[in-house]
Amino acid sequence: MKLAKQRQWLLIVIIVLVLLTAGAIGWLFRYQSKPGGPVNNFQECVNAGGVMTMTYPEQCYIYEKVYHNPNQHLNADGTGTN
Repeated sequence: MKLAKQRQWLLIVIIVLVLLTAGAIGWLFRYQSKPGGPVNNFQECVNAGGVMTMTYPEQCYIYEKVYHNPNQHLNADGTGTN
């Protein structure tokens, strides 16, 4: 009976280790594999191929973040400037 308990605990430990390893690998692929390097601003987002929106000011979406074009501003009357 004692041997069966040891095998059960060993199986639990192995399953937990496999899940932790799979989670770590998933995290690495999700958050570390960014082609073209890290993106920290609007222009880097554009250069990395981020998704551009048809808004004013322009917005660029990449890696679940949004960057706004700092060269475009709305005036008080709603008109834009570049």
